[in-house]
Amino acid sequence: MLSYINILDGLYYASILYLLSLGLNLVFGVSKLLNLGHGSFYSLGAYITAWFIGIALSYYRQSQALLLIPYLGIAIGAIAVAAIGALLEKTIIRFLYNITLERQLLATYGILLIFSDIERMIWGGNILSAPQPVDLLGNINVGGYYYPTYYILLIIISFSIGIGMHLFIYKTDIGILIRATSYDRELAPGLGINVRRVSTVTFLLSAFLAGLAGSLIVPITSATLGMEIEPLILAFIVSVIGGLGSFWGSLIGSILIGELRSLGIALFPEIELAIVFLIAAIVLAIRPEGLLGKRYGR
Repeated sequence: MLSYINILDGLYYASILYLLSLGLNLVFGVSKLLNLGHGSFYSLGAYITAWFIGIALSYYRQSQALLLIPYLGIAIGAIAVAAIGALLEKTIIRFLYNITLERQLLATYGILLIFSDIERMIWGGNILSAPQPVDLLGNINVGGYYYPTYYILLIIISFSIGIGMHLFIYKTDIGILIRATSYDRELAPGLGINVRRVSTVTFLLSAFLAGLAGSLIVPITSATLGMEIEPLILAFIVSVIGGLGSFWGSLIGSILIGELRSLGIALFPEIELAIVFLIAAIVLAIRPEGLLGKRYGR
């Protein structure tokens, strides 16, 4: 039987996909880069957060800082991944902007594999867990059902960050430069815009969003090798359904996929992913550029 708990579960799935797809769309909108390595930022955020929380709690388990450590770990995980993203953009990614989409996919898939090996070297095949935020916050009564408070917090944080990113892009000077570059990357230097710097800032923000998604999910799902594959595929589906490069498309697509997945798990658990792919195929058959997207060609 369906209940509003299923709707909340759908929003929980959607909130993580929203952060991931927003980062994908931000980079594609500005640099026209399809970045499969985006999934690595998600898993790195999860690993760094779980690792930090585990180390910190081993030293401060009895102190009053116990309540703050998990949230400090989430912030550190996201910021560390943003820094890694900026470094990656300056050393490798900027050389991929002007190549074909097929080569971009191949190159960024290689980056995904390299980061996977780095994670294996640092943390081995170990599974890192950090369930403390979920345990510390307990459950909340939602219409007679007890639902984990952390899940509600995750939904609020994710959508708030997404809306905050939207305001940043549309209400700040840096955001104006990012939008101007996304409209015409070739013309932007003629207007005095430092396109390289804008691209670095954009990629840093994209890595931050994916790292934050990984940091927020690790109290619920342990950090493990290969954890980035399914969320990355679903985030691409969200981006394609919503429209590549579209902020509002990310929001609508993530809610659609999140709720569909929750509905599929409740009613048809054996084919829940098949339902998602079927709906994606129908949307693309009717509107190939996505619900709010533009047609791109190269």
